[in-house]
Amino acid sequence: MTLEFITATGKLEEQDAECIVASAFEGKLSPDAERIDRLLNGEISAAMKRKEFEGKSGSLMVLRTLGKLKARKIIILGLGKEKDYSKQIAESAAATAFQAVKNDCESIAFKVSHSDLPAVVGTAIVCSYDFQEWKTVERKEQKLRKVSFVFQTQDEAKKAATAIGQARIVANAQNYCRELNNSNPATATPAFIAEQAQKLDGGKIRVEVWGMEQLKKKGYNAIVSVGKGSINEPKLILMEYKGGKPGDKPYAIVGKGVCFDTGGLDLKPGKYMNFMQYDKSGACAVIATIKAIKELELPVNVVAIAPMVENMPSGGSYKPGDFIKTASGKTIEITNTDAEGRVILSDALYHATTLKPKGIIDLATLTGACVVALGTHAAGLMTNNAQFAEKVKSAAHESGERVWELPMWREYEDLVKSDIADVHNADESPDAGAIEGGWFLRSFVPDEIPWVHLDIAGTANVEHPTSTFRAGATGWGVKLLTEFFKKQAGK
Repeated sequence: MTLEFITATGKLEEQDAECIVASAFEGKLSPDAERIDRLLNGEISAAMKRKEFEGKSGSLMVLRTLGKLKARKIIILGLGKEKDYSKQIAESAAATAFQAVKNDCESIAFKVSHSDLPAVVGTAIVCSYDFQEWKTVERKEQKLRKVSFVFQTQDEAKKAATAIGQARIVANAQNYCRELNNSNPATATPAFIAEQAQKLDGGKIRVEVWGMEQLKKKGYNAIVSVGKGSINEPKLILMEYKGGKPGDKPYAIVGKGVCFDTGGLDLKPGKYMNFMQYDKSGACAVIATIKAIKELELPVNVVAIAPMVENMPSGGSYKPGDFIKTASGKTIEITNTDAEGRVILSDALYHATTLKPKGIIDLATLTGACVVALGTHAAGLMTNNAQFAEKVKSAAHESGERVWELPMWREYEDLVKSDIADVHNADESPDAGAIEGGWFLRSFVPDEIPWVHLDIAGTANVEHPTSTFRAGATGWGVKLLTEFFKKQAGK
């Protein structure tokens, strides 16, 4: 189902829509809400005086107009304290509005600022996504079809049309990422994900896929070691987008792609194995980002690298105590087969470094420790280059996908040192687990190449529906990465 977005001019209350949406901060109606309040004989302000509606963040009030306005329904969204207003609040409020009307009204009208417009458009599209492949009883399709954004002048409306088009591309890519990630783990094997990536080949995108024999021949033994326990052989997906000048160094984005993670021979307890199909979230995000930046026609060169495996127990699985010589020549002592993501990323990051990129950003559902530290509202950020990290943070702020930096002090490097090999893949200590994972990855990236690691273990999926997402994948990272490349392209 495709939403129609249109721009309009005039007063919000004069729009030809079934529902119009205005807003209020705590104790303060917006100018639009004040005018609507007068047309409704003070019903909104009276409700605020009675504290039935106070404008708190996440709240809403729904009113029937009873023929006093063109619209049959009014929604007043609470935005909380004015000083605390943020892009996340804008997205959350928009999601609340869309969920309230999407099965009741065919059309809705908003007045939003240009800075909030991409967030509201994206939220509308993301809220409309519904993974229905495995429902034998077809869900009722949402009624909402048209979303209008109201501006004061025609010039503002024309400017908004461009922003709406770009936001639609990014949100559709985010939903593409979710669809890829939500696929049935019985069939969403490394080969399946590789096939989906290959469908994007053409134009400025070139896709190459390495299989088991090529990985062995190239010495990518870390990917081979983790993947050899499954009947579904590992793949390495290499996607190249050439939108920039010929000869310009690319950026590299690397995504962890564990199609299903049982823990291997260090088998996960049952309850911790649920949702492990989302251990490929990083890979899905980098594939979807290539799709987005191609459609946006950004003048940058980008390479996406996605190592794809299943971490399964079998007679052929890699074992605790194994030693692996990686593609970089560095060696890994395997101390826990359930720390497999960092192992496959060691080869993928090495491959990225051979391209001599301007910088590397990796996304990985790497550690439960990051979820303990940051919960589900932010990804952990680790880096070897403060200046590069600031660029990623800026993109995170603009996109609304939040990150929080964790320290990478040299003292933490001891967490990954092995007495026998160059590094081990898991430390017995429960301390600083997210940073330990980051330091492991950092050991495969030379200091002269700017690198940022994003641990997305807490943000990649939701177990239960939220105002924005149905249960399942969130597509986290697509907005951030696309915004990063827009900024690098000067867009």
